[in-house]
Amino acid sequence: MTAIPQERQAAPKMLRPFSKAETAYLTGGKQPAVSSVLTSSSKFLNSPLFRDAWTMTSLRKMGPDVPLNYCQPAMFNAVFDVTDPEEYAAAVEAEKACNPEFRDWLAARRIEHYDPAEMGHHAPGSLGAAIRDFLLNSGMKIEFRDQREIENDIDYILIQRAQTHDIQHMVSGFGLNHLSEVALAISTGAADTSYFTPALAHFLNMIPNFIAASTLMRTQLHYPAGMPHLYDAMATGIAFGRQLRQPLFMVDWGARLDQQLDDIATDLGFTRFDDREWFRLNDLSEG
Repeated sequence: MTAIPQERQAAPKMLRPFSKAETAYLTGGKQPAVSSVLTSSSKFLNSPLFRDAWTMTSLRKMGPDVPLNYCQPAMFNAVFDVTDPEEYAAAVEAEKACNPEFRDWLAARRIEHYDPAEMGHHAPGSLGAAIRDFLLNSGMKIEFRDQREIENDIDYILIQRAQTHDIQHMVSGFGLNHLSEVALAISTGAADTSYFTPALAHFLNMIPNFIAASTLMRTQLHYPAGMPHLYDAMATGIAFGRQLRQPLFMVDWGARLDQQLDDIATDLGFTRFDDREWFRLNDLSEG
């Protein structure tokens, strides 16, 4: 007996391409200027490095073939490609003029170096012990950026943002998992926008917001079961960042190595987060 082929169902109407009338309604019938090359009023769209890094980071899957931070060099290079050093320096100078605490922090030029072989005396539960255990057990480095002479304020800011990142994980309670990375990134943005003028916060928040926004898109595309938890992480990060008295990268961590982590949190005005449940949810955001 020959099977009668079933007619192919028509695609749902809302999944069909927009009609000319619908397109004209949304675009106002306008067309951009025609050029022989890709050009835009957005320097971010004009940058091949930024376009490629944003596309890769936002659309990729988090497979086991490469590490979590695989796209970060491309992301940093892309952000630096579109950053105007003179505008950045001017924003720093303007901030120093109206923010004495920030000005004094820049002038101090504190750079810490941590050797786990010299940190055995720090008590369990202290920041020093947490740093020591991280260096001995994680296979990662706190000083992962090449050490070079600090020539200006921006050099110092970038070094401190990088070298305090993992310490911020330890102190905040946002561990090394997908949700905690987003929570810490967006808490950084929330803290910076609360503490600094918009001009400087714009430069400081390029990387944290790149991470948060690209993770939101990537999770939406590939890991829908993780979306409710990602929204929770973002809300937690925003609330955490807004309660900070100053951004965590400005804290003198070297002076707090013997303090217990919970005591540090109390001194700085926040409660440490318990992210054990987020570790159990990690599989929802990768694979």
